[in-house]
Amino acid sequence: MVQLLQHADALGSAGPWHDHCRAAKKRSRAIEYTRGRPKRVKHYRELLRITRTTLGYLQQAAVQLTGLASSMRLACVIFVFKMPPWW
Repeated sequence: MVQLLQHADALGSAGPWHDHCRAAKKRSRAIEYTRGRPKRVKHYRELLRITRTTLGYLQQAAVQLTGLASSMRLACVIFVFKMPPWW
């Protein structure tokens, strides 16, 4: 998901987002090495919270990219109609 956000950022839909890879990796390792199901549940919940936050960033970027794409299409149509007839 972070790679998609980086691509969206490069395209100009720079909404505020943070890279939570480090925190997600930390929680997944805690899940892997924690003994007992009750102790792991806490880490699973934190990992799901981080994932939902990142997914929210991605949904915001998708909305912004949709608006950007429609305005780019309109600009392309205007450009084509402004071209000289010999093209």
